[in-house]
Amino acid sequence: KSNQLNIICISGNSPSKRKEILLPIFEKLASRNPDKIINISIFGADLNLENIQSSNNLKITNFQTNVEDKVLIETYINSHIYISTSSEEGFGIPFLDAILFGCSCICSDIQVYKEIKKKYSKYNQNIYLVNSKDNIINSFYKNLQLQFDNLETINSKKRLQKYIMNYKSIFEEHLNEIK
Repeated sequence: KSNQLNIICISGNSPSKRKEILLPIFEKLASRNPDKIINISIFGADLNLENIQSSNNLKITNFQTNVEDKVLIETYINSHIYISTSSEEGFGIPFLDAILFGCSCICSDIQVYKEIKKKYSKYNQNIYLVNSKDNIINSFYKNLQLQFDNLETINSKKRLQKYIMNYKSIFEEHLNEIK
């Protein structure tokens, strides 16, 4: 078992990303797991860290736009969980990437995520869609805690190989459909 949890969150600053609910979720997770280290990598959104309560076990790294692909890929490879609180999404590519990298995914139950889960869950069974009508902070927290309780150490090389094989399989499926 691992005593460190790595979370990736790809967001943005638009209201539909609902980034204001991320900090309460992360604070609750950190306070209930003081013996664990929680690393959160957030891409594309500025979170006001001044409002976060002092916590020795919670580290948040904000990445701005124009991040090198290598940094993003390494973050996916080393993340246990992908989280998205969006109420709207375009194509959901970061969610699909997280599925194919083998991250547990905890996301809002918006239509695009439902479609991606239906089509690609054969590559990853750890996909949880949170009903936005529930108490969203508690719902996200419960799913995060469940994943946290069952953490395994990540093998980065196997993660990257899995991602490549999953994408290869998807491309082959689409090629067969075209023939």
